[in-house]
Amino acid sequence: MKTVIVLFVSMISFLMTDLGSVRKAYKTAPASKEAAQAFLGQLENYNGNNQTLKAYQGAAYTLKAKFEKKLILKKDLFVKGATMIEEAIKKDPNNIEIRFIRLSIQENTPRIMGYKGEINEDKEKILKEFSKQEKDIQALLKDFVKTSESFTAEEKKQLL
Repeated sequence: MKTVIVLFVSMISFLMTDLGSVRKAYKTAPASKEAAQAFLGQLENYNGNNQTLKAYQGAAYTLKAKFEKKLILKKDLFVKGATMIEEAIKKDPNNIEIRFIRLSIQENTPRIMGYKGEINEDKEKILKEFSKQEKDIQALLKDFVKTSESFTAEEKKQLL
C-alpha cells in the first residue's frame, strides 16, 4: 500500500509541473546555484511529451552546469541540456517559447562551448511570430528582449 501511495504522490507532483511555475522559476534560476538546483529539481524527472517543458528541462541542466566546479561534469551537464533543447526544437520547430529558451541559453553561454550558432535564426523567428503569441508568451519575450544583446534598439522598439 505504501508503494501505491508513493507512486500516486509522485504522479500528482509530476502532473503539476505547469508552465506558469516553470517560467517563473526560469527567470530566477540563473541568479544562484540554489535557484538553478531548485529549477532542475522541478523538472529533472519530467518525461512527458510537452516539448516546451522538455526545452526548459534542458535549460535547467545548462544552468546547473553554470555553477558546477568540475569541468568534466560542467561540460556533461551542458551538453545534456543543449541536446534536450535541440531535440525539442526538432520536434516543435515553430514553437517560439522553445526558440526563446535556446536563444537565452546561447546568449549567455561562453563562446568556448560552441553553442551560439542559431542566435540570429531564433531572433528572426521571434520577431516574425511575436504578434501571434498569447499574452503570457509576449510578456515573457518582452522581459527577455529588454536586456538581450541580440536585439538591436530598433528591434526592441518593435517588440516593446
